[in-house]
Amino acid sequence: MLSQFDLGPANVGRERLPDEDEFVHSPAEASTVQGPVVDIQDMGDAEAMLRNKPRLREAARGMMKRGVIPQDEGWNGWLGKYQKALRETALALEQQ
Repeated sequence: MLSQFDLGPANVGRERLPDEDEFVHSPAEASTVQGPVVDIQDMGDAEAMLRNKPRLREAARGMMKRGVIPQDEGWNGWLGKYQKALRETALALEQQ
């Protein structure tokens, strides 16, 4: 589900914020006449995202198409797990 969070003070809390175990993606910040707007995509359960092989392949392919090879940069926590999963997926794609 794609939501817009208008960062203006009159609209704080207007939309549901993601739960702590959900993965969100914020592709870009845009501006409107009323001020900045951030588009946030709720991608569901964060741990399930790590096991979603088709989604990982899609993300890795997209990065590789832009000339970016996913790297494991040594982060801890969920972000580190995600980077590692992307890197492993990219390596598997390169071997095909």
